[in-house]
Amino acid sequence: MRKVVSVSLDEELESMLLKSARRQKISKSEVVQKALKQYFFLTDAKQFRKNLKKYAEKAGYLNEEDIYSDIS
Repeated sequence: MRKVVSVSLDEELESMLLKSARRQKISKSEVVQKALKQYFFLTDAKQFRKNLKKYAEKAGYLNEEDIYSDIS
């Protein structure tokens, strides 16, 4: 079931939305849907990484170099 949501955009963001939709030859709704999916994916990934950080540090992984040195 689809729902309609109203969103207020400033002129610059609206212009960017229109240009992106035209360039990709898709509707503005599709651009917004793709953007929201990407936003939720990235925020979920960031939260996942934050939750794992304490376990990684406990195991001795303090930065990405520590991980790379173990898998290289």
